[in-house]
Amino acid sequence: MTLESTLISTVVMSESSLAELAREIESELSREPAYVAAVAAISRCVAAPSGSVQTIATAAENAQTLVKAVAKAAIKLALEKVAAIAPKSRHQDNLGVAAAENTDGGGKGKFLGFGQLPLSKPQSQNREEAAADRWRVAAIALGRQLREARMARGMSLSQLQMQTMIPLHHLKALEDGCADELPEDVFTRNFIRRIGNALGLDGAAMAAQLPAPTAPPRVVPAWQGRNSPSVSGFGNMPMYLGYTALMAGAIAGLGHLANSSAAPEPTFPDAPPQDNTQWQRESDSRNSITCPIEGCSIAPPEYSSQ
Repeated sequence: MTLESTLISTVVMSESSLAELAREIESELSREPAYVAAVAAISRCVAAPSGSVQTIATAAENAQTLVKAVAKAAIKLALEKVAAIAPKSRHQDNLGVAAAENTDGGGKGKFLGFGQLPLSKPQSQNREEAAADRWRVAAIALGRQLREARMARGMSLSQLQMQTMIPLHHLKALEDGCADELPEDVFTRNFIRRIGNALGLDGAAMAAQLPAPTAPPRVVPAWQGRNSPSVSGFGNMPMYLGYTALMAGAIAGLGHLANSSAAPEPTFPDAPPQDNTQWQRESDSRNSITCPIEGCSIAPPEYSSQ
């Protein structure tokens, strides 16, 4: 089965589905109130005796209005039907093209993007987003309750901060409903518990009302405030500089070792051969005593060891 035959069969199936769609629209249109009213009005005009011109004109105008309403109802039904079956038809077409590509020998006739189903959002991500939204809503509601309790006791934020030792920007974020500026879930629960106890409420029960999120709504350190400058891109700069220095030192050491191993060993010239004959003649001349008489030579005295 080739790609061309698959496309032709898809077109034929589309025509048959259009015919079935037309029958369904016609059947549902016959039950529409506008269609029923138009048919009844036309029937009354036909069955009524001939009257004045004004009466006929009024009936014709009413019939025209009803026909327009029927046309609008038909268009609406057609659009609803097409929108309902369009995703299904697209899914079947993609499957058919993918099957043709897989069965076609050698992968010939493949087109980029054909046979690929649209990627849908993972359900796990949807669950995480829903859990994060529930966490934000609960945090905002608890912050409103804590603010009302504080104002009822006539306590200022500064006094509450001194009593609970919670950073002031976190207290403001909790009471103002700024859930995105709150720290992690474990720190927010601790804040709610301490504030509730300080205001004479059941802090543990209030903290338990905060649902556990699948993923934290905002990963912000507890010590970072709302006015803290952003250090994105510069927080890891010392680590990067350390890695760079380490790599530079390693490269320099390897280069030094390579140069040391490649340097040639120093060679020394061979000593010239010593003339033993000349040395022997000099030794003989030193050890012999020349006699003043020509041809006479006296041997040196011999010493005996006593």
